[in-house]
Amino acid sequence: GNGRQYASVINMYSRLGLPGVKIYNLIIPNGFEFEVTEKYKNLITPAKDAIGAVFAAEDPAIIKVNPIDEIRKHRTEYIYFNTDHHWTSLGAYYAYKAFCYTAGLTPVSLDTVPSKTKNSFLGSLYRLTRDPKLKENPDSVRYYLFKDSVSFYVGASNKIGYWNKSKMYGEGASGPNSYSVFLQGDQPVVKMETQHKNGRKIAIVK
Repeated sequence: GNGRQYASVINMYSRLGLPGVKIYNLIIPNGFEFEVTEKYKNLITPAKDAIGAVFAAEDPAIIKVNPIDEIRKHRTEYIYFNTDHHWTSLGAYYAYKAFCYTAGLTPVSLDTVPSKTKNSFLGSLYRLTRDPKLKENPDSVRYYLFKDSVSFYVGASNKIGYWNKSKMYGEGASGPNSYSVFLQGDQPVVKMETQHKNGRKIAIVK
């Protein structure tokens, strides 16, 4: 159903035949895939089969990235939030490593990247349930400050070509809104320009 529809959309872009464009598909597994509490493991439907079914419905030209094995190596680390459905920046980093291996790129080592942390984050799972046990176990949001200088712009959904210069991190985000530190929250479209002038571009569609 939804998986086939998702695959058909990606196939549509692939069949445009845009010269010099490679299309990668990376499907994000939810945190239950890596549940470390053994008593719950049999209640979980593995994401690997669902991801495989989507990949099977896609054209061969689409490059498939399955991050599950790479993320699973780190399943005891803080890769998904306790009170929110998102992965942490560390979980996203391991998926980025899987993408790099597939794309033939060398991933940046996190050991070389300074970071900042926002504490007392209570995410979507807490907002939906107001469960006191979740409130007792708040999250922290770590964001990494990469060395390369980046010019960051926020666009508009109804005005093509409009770009408002901004900052990549919403440093003012705090407490329950801490996840909005990334890209200033849920924007329709953003643009980043780095100092590297190698002619390469990447478009990431969420």
